[in-house]
Amino acid sequence: MSNPSKKVALLLHDLDEGGMQAVCLRLLQGLDLSSQVELELVLAQKTGSYLKQLPVSVDVVDLNVTFELRLKCIYKLVRGLSKYLRQAQPDIIL
Repeated sequence: MSNPSKKVALLLHDLDEGGMQAVCLRLLQGLDLSSQVELELVLAQKTGSYLKQLPVSVDVVDLNVTFELRLKCIYKLVRGLSKYLRQAQPDIIL
């Protein structure tokens, strides 16, 4: 009896070079070695030099929202993330 795979989603604003992005990239690369998880990377904007280094099995979801700490941008991000969560229903989100 095999366990069904879990869907794991990671949420970031982009994949520009930075500490948080580097950690998430390494985490995705490590999790990719397991056949027990389905990986999705949810980005506010699909930009950044680390995109080239993502494992091919990682699905990238682009919310297409300019990330700024302004109420209008945060509202758009929450609305896009809410829609993603309803549709994709990941088991775990980081």
